[in-house]
Amino acid sequence: MKKKTKKLDALDINVRIAIAFTLTMILAVLMYIAFVK
Repeated sequence: MKKKTKKLDALDINVRIAIAFTLTMILAVLMYIAFVK
């Protein structure tokens, strides 16, 4: 059980990093578009 929970925690961290990275990229694109306009 402990090993499974550790794996789930690692996946959860990876998901959070992926979401944060995606949001950052979206903000970067929006800022770029705003500056271009």
